[in-house]
Amino acid sequence: MNPVSSNLVSDPSEWNYSSYKEFIGVKKNNNRSCEFDKYLNIDSTEYQSFCEEYINKQRELSLIKHLTLE
Repeated sequence: MNPVSSNLVSDPSEWNYSSYKEFIGVKKNNNRSCEFDKYLNIDSTEYQSFCEEYINKQRELSLIKHLTLE
């Protein structure tokens, strides 16, 4: 979600260096960099919905993040 919250892309699937497309089943990769399904009890559709629902929240948090680090 970092590229999305930083406004580098508008959708997580637009970031080519993310495993997001692998996990939601858009891109197949036999050497997956991240295997969420082994560790999370969530299927790809639920994960995609979760990410889409939290895009705006992530952007809002990125605006105030520096306040917590000061």
